[in-house]
Amino acid sequence: MTALQTPVTRYGKRLGLFSALLSCFVFLPATALAISSSTEDDSISQQNVAKLIAQLGDTKYAIRESATQQLRLIADHAIDQLLDAANQSNDLETALRAQWILETVSLIGPDDPPEVAELLKNFSSRSLSQQISALSRLIRLEENAGVKPLARLIRTNRSASTSYLAALILLQEWRP
Repeated sequence: MTALQTPVTRYGKRLGLFSALLSCFVFLPATALAISSSTEDDSISQQNVAKLIAQLGDTKYAIRESATQQLRLIADHAIDQLLDAANQSNDLETALRAQWILETVSLIGPDDPPEVAELLKNFSSRSLSQQISALSRLIRLEENAGVKPLARLIRTNRSASTSYLAALILLQEWRP
């Protein structure tokens, strides 16, 4: 510790960084949800999704498979419930199937522009430095075209480090 660096300033910097990261995880889910919500979400009943998720753990294989296939079709609109099931379900079959469904959610949405598709193509197989570069370029696209895909990546990516990096980039570099 130098003469100019008191314990307060040394720990204050760490506390400031910790506060910024904490706010990232507190406010980001609401921001991501608001960004990725669409009118199509209204057409998919929350009760129907809950019923399908419950069927993921059914004793009958055919019912589990049917629910899995139906949820794969609407996974983009059931992300929150699938995340809850994957992380909080007491039934191992339900948790594993929900996690698998989440892993099949494409990072590239049907309404994403070609630039987004190019940046996210083979994203998970890239090196960390290439992923960071792609995320930084994504947030700088014209007309905020990369914000919704970035929010989707934050919510669905199972890699905590990738989600964390995407969240930091969104918080630090996004100018609405």
